[in-house]
Amino acid sequence: MLTAKVAKELVERHLGAANLNWVVTDAPHYEGQTCWVFCYQSKAYIESGNITDALAGNAPLLVERSNGNVIVLGTAQRIEFYVENYEKFGDPFKS
Repeated sequence: MLTAKVAKELVERHLGAANLNWVVTDAPHYEGQTCWVFCYQSKAYIESGNITDALAGNAPLLVERSNGNVIVLGTAQRIEFYVENYEKFGDPFKS
């Protein structure tokens, strides 16, 4: 059974386990019946708070509860837009 902890591990693996420069949020940004959404940021930014250390264009990652697939979401819309489309159509980009 997939849990939020396992979903986070899948996201970390997707981002590259060897890359210790990224930190995935401990708790999902969104948790629903069909998916979780995790965000991530640079370790340097989290430690310093300096905007020049922040990642830019780091799209949230959706993990499907049914199979553990990781889908990279967009950055042009709010996360809720992508989640609503995923839950309604099975595709975060279809509206």
